Amino acid sequence: MKLKLTAIVALVGLLSSCGPEAAKEKTISVGSVNITGDGSKYLKVVPGDYTLKPVGNTITIPVKIELTASYSGQNPEMGNLSLIPLDKSGAAVPDIGLNLHPATVDEWAKVGDLLKGNVGKVATISFEWEYFADKERLSRIMKETEGFELSGADFTASSKSESTTGTTDSQNAGSEDWDKVLADYESYVDDYVKLYKKAKQGDQSALADYPAIMEKATNLQTSLQKAQNTKALSSSQIAKMVKIQTKMLSAVQ
Repeated sequence: MKLKLTAIVALVGLLSSCGPEAAKEKTISVGSVNITGDGSKYLKVVPGDYTLKPVGNTITIPVKIELTASYSGQNPEMGNLSLIPLDKSGAAVPDIGLNLHPATVDEWAKVGDLLKGNVGKVATISFEWEYFADKERLSRIMKETEGFELSGADFTASSKSESTTGTTDSQNAGSEDWDKVLADYESYVDDYVKLYKKAKQGDQSALADYPAIMEKATNLQTSLQKAQNTKALSSSQIAKMVKIQTKMLSAVQ
């Protein structure tokens, strides 16, 4: 099963300014929602009202998605399904860092189950945006978002019929050493958690380590954004990523 693919973005909020106060939840109304990728032939967003909910440094929005046509492939799974916030002009809200993705392992499982269901089946998928300690972007997304579209609704290689797929997980990984990138990510998370705990305890020595961890975050963000854009990670690599992300979130929560 595919899990959410989120590039690295991190700042230690206790070491940075608090920024503007986060906006309260916001309800938007959508009609025909654009979906890009293979899934556009099989899925549609149910028209109606949807609520953006800010919680801490995250935004969540539950979206009802309906299966409109039967999928005949084997073990259908989505790749980098993401939700792009749109402003009142219909353009993507600029400079938000990351799009929203299915929030948990269970939310990704709902996507696969929906594709295996009968036409007319509806599933509510919770999408999430997370950008640690960036209240300014969070507030701007809440203020400017008036609609959304879904992108990257592509089936993974393993979900296509045997006659059309010859791509394995290792081939999907591409030429870049993504295992090393993930190892660096895990090392970064360990450093981040230590720094966060120091800052929370009021240890001023955390300030000295702040620039170095920010440099790591920037480098990792670039690499993992590339992985997201090119759909380069294998299923096992995405599973490892979500475990690392869970470790960070558990520590800071």
